[in-house]
Amino acid sequence: MSTTTGFSDVDGSGRSGDLVDYLALMADRLADYRQEGFGLLNLVPGSAVLDVGCGAGEICVELADRVGPAGRIAGVDVSEAMIEAARRAAATVGRDIDLRVASA
Repeated sequence: MSTTTGFSDVDGSGRSGDLVDYLALMADRLADYRQEGFGLLNLVPGSAVLDVGCGAGEICVELADRVGPAGRIAGVDVSEAMIEAARRAAATVGRDIDLRVASA
């Protein structure tokens, strides 16, 4: 099964842990590019952001730093495994990020 096929149904793929790990690896490798992109969002402390297809939550955590304690971050993903991983990521930084299984 290819990685892209697995991402179309993470929870049903039988490889959800591998797919979460893959996203974490890619997030690490693409961190510099993301930071450049975040600059284009013109976020300020107190901004509210919705991350659709938030995966394992790395971006939600990074955006939470940018909007500060007064800001709000929410993330949605169709995969329960991804949302569970995102909740673990949010817990490690002690931020209240609204994470839900949902489709956009």
